[in-house]
Amino acid sequence: MKAMVDCKFKIVSAVFLTFLFVIAYCNVGTADDLNVDLKERLLISVEEDGTVIIIIDVSLKEPFIDLSRISSVEKIPSMVEISYRGGFINIMVRYEDVRVDDVRLFADEIAEEVSFKLGVERLLFWKTDFSDWIDEITGKWKSFVIFYYNLTFSRMLYEKLVDRILDVKFDDGFSLIINEKFMENVSAFNIHLYPNQKLFVQKVIPQYFKFKVGGIYVLDVLRLLNVTGSLKTHSKAQQSIIDVSFYSPREWKYVFIDIYIPVPYTVLRHYILNLNVEGIEFTNNPWGRDESLSHIPGKSIDDIKFKFKIVQKEYEVKFEINSLKIIGILMIFLTSILLGFIIYRMKLKRKGMLIKG
Repeated sequence: MKAMVDCKFKIVSAVFLTFLFVIAYCNVGTADDLNVDLKERLLISVEEDGTVIIIIDVSLKEPFIDLSRISSVEKIPSMVEISYRGGFINIMVRYEDVRVDDVRLFADEIAEEVSFKLGVERLLFWKTDFSDWIDEITGKWKSFVIFYYNLTFSRMLYEKLVDRILDVKFDDGFSLIINEKFMENVSAFNIHLYPNQKLFVQKVIPQYFKFKVGGIYVLDVLRLLNVTGSLKTHSKAQQSIIDVSFYSPREWKYVFIDIYIPVPYTVLRHYILNLNVEGIEFTNNPWGRDESLSHIPGKSIDDIKFKFKIVQKEYEVKFEINSLKIIGILMIFLTSILLGFIIYRMKLKRKGMLIKG
């Protein structure tokens, strides 16, 4: 089970990182522009071992670090960010449709500027990710390259990053969840420095639930987030996405007794075949098919709560088997009646008692 959960967590993390890159290109603009196209996202995932993963994605009201000079550089990157994960702090510089050697010096220069503004003297080059391909539609050569730089980790640097996050985040919407207490022991965060200003925070609470078959549990989202009173969406947000997912192995399932979500939502189901895992998702943004559901600026959310029971799926199998047995018995019974009727007609015919007509 632990191996399955570890693998599942890696998948969630990979999806999370992919999500970061996608958002980076969908929200290009300055800090002022973000007030026009401001988006926020709250994602909560309940894993099959009871672990809860929280992801908050919000815009920042002002740049974390001023990198406006980048626009005058000969080779402009598509993204610059600071990331924290697993005790490591990195600077990431990404370019599109270039060769590694063509931009390496420019990436080094940008990373050095970021580390200087953070007050970090030592910057270590870590690795390069490069991938290229031929676009099937246009036939053009495409590529991306990401340069990673390690910053020497210290508690002082971590606290400096957190203090700056608290200074530049909005005091409105889902950003209100992110406070000094919430930032304690977070598993990861990404700060987009260029071309937009965004913050992504991921927090993992191992075995928040102690699942047992037959047990009844309650996921109180506001209590989980340590929100007192109500939570309001950002007053200027174009999108405020709320997404709560539950994952289970194939041996048991969630039976929801009571659900309270104060906004219109859609229910989606997922299957991770290689891990034998099923998922059920409650969201007001069903893969972008109806974005109007997530346009709820200034909405007061007094509660989000799920009451559910863990039910063994063997009961369903037994019911299906019993149903098949009943159907089989009925078929045998009906077949016997039909055969009896046929035999009876044959006897009557032999005795000449069957009336033809």
